[in-house]
Amino acid sequence: MIAIESVILSVFGTVLGILVGLGAGVVVRQAYRDNGLSTMSIPWLQLLGFLGAAILVGLVASISPASRALKKPVLEAVASD
Repeated sequence: MIAIESVILSVFGTVLGILVGLGAGVVVRQAYRDNGLSTMSIPWLQLLGFLGAAILVGLVASISPASRALKKPVLEAVASD
């Protein structure tokens, strides 16, 4: 469960970053259209690579918390003082 949550957060952050970057690229292209910047090239394979890397980073980041969570008994973890 911890690994799934970690991957979801890393993918969400990556997708949000890609969308913001693409939006900024569109704005810059519009602003400099008169200076000869009329086309926008989007490196789709590189963006997919970043998305794949985000999944791997999320999995690696979840290893330490998941291993600590496995060592603690469930009832002790959810008990309140």
